[in-house]
Amino acid sequence: MLRDKQILAETEHDHNGTYAFQSLNYPTHFIGLKNSNEAWIIVGEESATELRIVPGLAGNGTISFEVAPNVYLRHRGY
Repeated sequence: MLRDKQILAETEHDHNGTYAFQSLNYPTHFIGLKNSNEAWIIVGEESATELRIVPGLAGNGTISFEVAPNVYLRHRGY
């Protein structure tokens, strides 16, 4: 299970509960979107994508990252 200290090397979050995620070991690297539907590690806080942490779509004890209302990050090819 993820704990706050593991997932939150975050920049300041805004009033609506979104977070910009920053790498712990590469502090200039953030999660960002390209082509509005692909998550990438990007350089520069100004390009960071604000994500909302919501109860997981995969079931109990999981979390999901919501990009926009009813739009979520997912992985593939693993």
